[in-house]
Amino acid sequence: MRIFPAELFIMRLKGTLPQGRQYDWARSKTSEECLEGLKKLSGLDLGSDPEAWERWWAEEKQRRDIDPDF
Repeated sequence: MRIFPAELFIMRLKGTLPQGRQYDWARSKTSEECLEGLKKLSGLDLGSDPEAWERWWAEEKQRRDIDPDF
């Protein structure tokens, strides 16, 4: 299963990043850096509410037809 950067930024904001060295780069990001990353990826500014970003990402995955188990 692949975790996309948007998902990692959102998980970092929520404090729910999985364990593992492969996630150290996301763990090292500040909340502000994660929000900036999400803004760059989406072209939107949904504020600092992780749930708003989760809703955007769910819609984006559906719009792009990204398999949830990818």
